[in-house]
Amino acid sequence: MLKQQLKEESDFSIINILNDTANQALQMGLIICHGYHSGKYEILQKTEILLLSPREAQVYLQNLINESEK
Repeated sequence: MLKQQLKEESDFSIINILNDTANQALQMGLIICHGYHSGKYEILQKTEILLLSPREAQVYLQNLINESEK
């Protein structure tokens, strides 16, 4: 039971971090929209639509933000 609770808390934390990162990318004009779609995390940009796992989406968005700040 404790393992399940820790996993749920970890998943919730990942979702919050992902949402914050995606909102930052949205405010910076790097993406058009974001959210969950069919069990994946969807990221819409002007030229493409990405469906990634939440962890992949987090890494992608953080890299996108870091590249734009250079």
